[in-house]
Amino acid sequence: MSMSDETQDVLQETQNPDEEIVAQEQTIADTPAQDEDKELDIEALKAKAAKADEYKKFADRVTAENKELKKQTKPTTNTTDVLSREEAILIAQGMVAEDLDELKAVAEAKKISLLKAKDTPLFQGYLEKKEGERKKEKAKLAASRGSTTARDEKSPSDMSRDEHMAFMKEASKNIR
Repeated sequence: MSMSDETQDVLQETQNPDEEIVAQEQTIADTPAQDEDKELDIEALKAKAAKADEYKKFADRVTAENKELKKQTKPTTNTTDVLSREEAILIAQGMVAEDLDELKAVAEAKKISLLKAKDTPLFQGYLEKKEGERKKEKAKLAASRGSTTARDEKSPSDMSRDEHMAFMKEASKNIR
């Protein structure tokens, strides 16, 4: 029913002409106010819907950013910080960290414990090689002449003529 139909129904119900005029005035007076209220309600609802869309877009963006951050920062479980019983035993026996890392690699490759891997020929060969390198480093150090620094000099047979002459000039300065 439209507004004019409602007005006609009201007119038909009332037989008194004065009442008709009052009814028409009420209908006419109520119609613009109701239309205005409906328009205000529609505008308010549109504004709320627009704001809700903005919030939804913001929430979607934040959710996507959080997912991206979670992909980038994977939780790392660092088991190297905690010593196993076998590692503690080996460190107490005087094994250095570099040797322990090599021992771990051997044990993992052969799928045996660290203590058993310590006795394998592979690891024993590694230890012998490392010990040989350490001995060579010790042998390189010059005899102590009151200086605490080691010399990194070439032997005269490995020097060029110019290097040898410079070396001899420097050595003769130290003699005087």
